[in-house]
Amino acid sequence: MRCFGDSTILGKNVVVTGASSGIGAEAARIFALSGARVFALGRDPAKTTAVVESINAACGESRVTFVPCDLSSIESIRAAATTINAAGVPLHVLLNNAGVMAIQSRETTKDGFEMQIGTNHIGHFVLTNELTPALKAGAPSRIVNVSSMAHRRGGVIFDDMMLEKAYDAWRSYGQSKSANILHAVELQRRLGPEGVTACSLHPGVITDGSDLWRHAGQIMQANKTVPQGAATSLFCAVAPRIVGGGFYNDCAQASAAGWATDAELAVQLWLETEKLLTGLSG
Repeated sequence: MRCFGDSTILGKNVVVTGASSGIGAEAARIFALSGARVFALGRDPAKTTAVVESINAACGESRVTFVPCDLSSIESIRAAATTINAAGVPLHVLLNNAGVMAIQSRETTKDGFEMQIGTNHIGHFVLTNELTPALKAGAPSRIVNVSSMAHRRGGVIFDDMMLEKAYDAWRSYGQSKSANILHAVELQRRLGPEGVTACSLHPGVITDGSDLWRHAGQIMQANKTVPQGAATSLFCAVAPRIVGGGFYNDCAQASAAGWATDAELAVQLWLETEKLLTGLSG
């Protein structure tokens, strides 16, 4: 809670993806204990419900609501957004936290997208668009994309975003994390004038208590605990002076690779993502 500084989340409405474990569960806990109403999104009902019940017990009242959401399924994402929007409340924070990492063999989502770009970027792109009216209603509000320093493994491969020509687990992850940063850059351009601030961040390397490493062939040495890793997400959600479109690490603005912060590439990614989704609906 120290990362909140003089800010408050009391009485605000927050959406957290990937709330079944790790940073997502910790962020949902801190938000709720600080007085927010939280929509906790997760694809595993048993795990996410257990987290929600634990947090509500600690709060002494029901502040957290489980919303089923599989970010590898557009149908599931839209159903989740419908549930949230049906609550009829303004949103003040959208924490796009969920993700998959370093899947060793190429897999696809339910809609045919390469799994890492499909889940980490396209899934959050759809969810964010579906919740944008509620975020505008809650302005000043925040969209926080959890990226990674692993974005430095490479930018978006626009002529082969689905990595059908050549697949590498870590290159795929790097592309998806670069996309998270570019997404925040373009969100800021589009929504900043309407009071919605977007940014992205690196949470640190966290192994214990996180499911993110379940696909990786090897586990890197951790440099943070889950609460330490959640701190920058919380900071970006509530700090009074966040740089719109900025990239953060250790609760401070940091440098990202040029390909992840280029405004023209951010526009290109937005348009290419829309094309992919249009092709899906067609």
